[in-house]
Amino acid sequence: MHYYTENFDNKLDSIEIYQRYSLLKPFVGSNYGTTYPKILLIAESHYLPPESKVHIDVESWYAGSEENLNPEEQK
Repeated sequence: MHYYTENFDNKLDSIEIYQRYSLLKPFVGSNYGTTYPKILLIAESHYLPPESKVHIDVESWYAGSEENLNPEEQK
C-alpha cells in the first residue's frame, strides 16, 4: 500500500530548489487531490544535525546543492 503519490513529481522537479536539493522535495499523500478544496501547503522544514553549519548562511544555502551536504546531513 502506498501512502504517497508521485503524480506531482514532474512538476516539483521543475522547481529550482528541488533540482539542487531533491531531498527537500515534499511528500504528497496518496489521497491528495481526491477531494475538494485542493490545497497543498509547502513549507521548508529540514532536520540537520545540531552541529551542522551548512544552513547558517542563507545565501550560500540557497546557492548550494545536496553536494554541499555530508552523508550525515543528507540523512
